[in-house]
Amino acid sequence: MRQEKSEIIIAGAGGQGVLLAGIILAQAALEDEKYTTWFPSYGAEIRGGVANSQVVIANYEIASPVITRPDYLVILNQQSMDKFSPRLKKDGLSVVNSSLIDIKSAGQNILPVDATRLSEKHLGSPRFANIIMLGALIKKIPIVTNRALEKAIEVIFSQKMEIAQLNKEALKTGLNL
Repeated sequence: MRQEKSEIIIAGAGGQGVLLAGIILAQAALEDEKYTTWFPSYGAEIRGGVANSQVVIANYEIASPVITRPDYLVILNQQSMDKFSPRLKKDGLSVVNSSLIDIKSAGQNILPVDATRLSEKHLGSPRFANIIMLGALIKKIPIVTNRALEKAIEVIFSQKMEIAQLNKEALKTGLNL
């Protein structure tokens, strides 16, 4: 069996849900019976400062949760783009929130997603842009299954089924781009 590993950094401002998106992705990897790590990081200011989730997914045991050169970036704001895009592997992919990021600054291999606008249009709030971005990443690079992502949302929001349903709708929006 070929050893495969994907390293993903999801980054944005504190309050944009990057830690949640990371834990959903890590939980989805567990649902798919893969090895995974989730390493959250956020500035002292929390809301408004740069926050990120580092998620490693592999079909073998993972030695370290720390990512220095990610395969994939999911970037929700310009400040995070400026901070993390230089770290992306040469052949890596950046999924960027084109609602809030100047895509001319995003580099070579990018997938622009108008996530904030789509979240407001389809779900009535910008709060679901993170999950739309996650869906867009998985559509492009299927490192976990769609069903595993839905199951992860159900597990994480098991006590809040209305919020789970909204997040599943956001996921479908991203998967259908």
